[in-house]
Amino acid sequence: MCAPVPSWDKNYMTNQQFAALTVLVADQSEIFRRGITRAIQDAPDIDAIWDGEPEQAIEVAEALQPDVALVDIGLPHQRGLKVAWQIRMRNPATATIILSPYEDDAQVFQSVKIGASGFAPKDTPAESLLEQIRQVGNGANLISDSIQTRPGVASQMIQQFASYSLAGIETEKLVSPLTNRESQVLTMISQGHGNKQIAATLGINEQTVKNQMSGIKAKLHANNRTHAVVLALNSGWLDIPADAVTPGPYSPA
Repeated sequence: MCAPVPSWDKNYMTNQQFAALTVLVADQSEIFRRGITRAIQDAPDIDAIWDGEPEQAIEVAEALQPDVALVDIGLPHQRGLKVAWQIRMRNPATATIILSPYEDDAQVFQSVKIGASGFAPKDTPAESLLEQIRQVGNGANLISDSIQTRPGVASQMIQQFASYSLAGIETEKLVSPLTNRESQVLTMISQGHGNKQIAATLGINEQTVKNQMSGIKAKLHANNRTHAVVLALNSGWLDIPADAVTPGPYSPA
């Protein structure tokens, strides 16, 4: 059981005038989290309302309802991932940025699976982290946007979710069929290719690829590129080998 939120935290929450975005910092290293907190407090449009160890953060986040939670996942036995997952489940309006000791496809993939909006290695410059906080705090999903630059993550995501719809949209409601060109673009996206490679392969410019992708997302009511691939797979408009599909979504014990 996490420790209860100290009364001073609750009083601070009600008595202070906050900036536009409130942030919770959960990291096992006191030195690191205090450094992040100082950088946030120096920004005029962001305010760190709490910092502490990840295990305490679940109940604190539920009480304080921050706009953004920064969560360290560099803990043994996936404890950091479980903390981030619980924060997301209990506080759907709180955007989560994963703080990781290192950056690789496996770390990004796990962050996507728990519904995080951003991912930041711990050596990320302060200004870059602040900008990421601003973007996710205002509704951006930076992880989804970055999947296209990571073929390994894109491939894992498509395989992981090919057996069900991420949004719960029934395929019979998707009345707009894909054109041949849209199918080509989406197929290449499903293989992890970025806009530049798609454009070169199909003999079109990158802006055309972006326009095609915008049209695809509108037709499928998709939130992002990976979601569009999943919906197209479920509709039968794209296909991948059945033995490439892995079981359902991440659900920490």
